[in-house]
Amino acid sequence: MTKKESAITAWSAKVQRLFQEALARPRDERLPFLDNACGSDKTIRGELESLLRHYETASDWFHSRMCTLRGLFMLSGPRRTRCP
Repeated sequence: MTKKESAITAWSAKVQRLFQEALARPRDERLPFLDNACGSDKTIRGELESLLRHYETASDWFHSRMCTLRGLFMLSGPRRTRCP
């Protein structure tokens, strides 16, 4: 592995670790966590903010589709998601 490949691998591992740590926190605690975790590294901060935005968008989209399906098919049993 070259130095460049090793640096990319280390950077990717750091981003993945921080992303998982951010997801483990409530939404309102994620940005303060990034302030502390990223410090002055704007590149990692930008990458993590982008990943979190996409994750939240996908999660919200999936949740709304599950609620729609529950209504259409009148699924019974315990609710695993909250629907309006």
